[in-house]
Amino acid sequence: GAGRAARLEVIEATRRSLSLRSTGEVVEEVPPGAPGSRLAQLEIGLSLPKPGRAEDMVDRLTQLGVARLQPLVFQRSPDHARKWTGARMEKLQRAGREAMKQCLRLWPVEIGSPLSPLEWLDPDRSTLVLDPRAPMELLPTLATLSAPRNLRLMIGPEGGFSPKELEALRGAGAIPVALRGHVLRIETAAELGAGLILQSVRSEG
Repeated sequence: GAGRAARLEVIEATRRSLSLRSTGEVVEEVPPGAPGSRLAQLEIGLSLPKPGRAEDMVDRLTQLGVARLQPLVFQRSPDHARKWTGARMEKLQRAGREAMKQCLRLWPVEIGSPLSPLEWLDPDRSTLVLDPRAPMELLPTLATLSAPRNLRLMIGPEGGFSPKELEALRGAGAIPVALRGHVLRIETAAELGAGLILQSVRSEG
């Protein structure tokens, strides 16, 4: 599951064992964002929703083709988004692995350890910040970026960004954008934003 897969043939199957044989056919895929890759290098940073909802979100983001998920801790993040254990990381990774097998994806979604929003910003990469009050919308802004296949998308907590956070993010070069309509749950905003971005860059590529 790191860019390479082999086709296997079932030789024998019993209730307790399974015998397989390689057919010699190997499929390889370059990393997300690399020239020729089907996947863009889209990273999503967000305040994790509650357990259960978070695992379901990882499943769907993996299917969509998100390359990396970065948990972020905001000023208004609730307690469940601030607590981080090895067990929680394993549950998220397991959800990603299961979705990866189901959708025949060869590169796993990476999951980072929690950071603050400003720690996550990269001066060499564009970061779009989902904010329903932003004057610009997501897709028109995406069309103006020089490297839309190498992008970061940030989603805040259910209580929204604090004014100081938004000011600091804008000052550091992040670009607030809106998804018009109703206020969305974290996972819904992440999935809708990811789907729009990935479909857009695939259409252009």
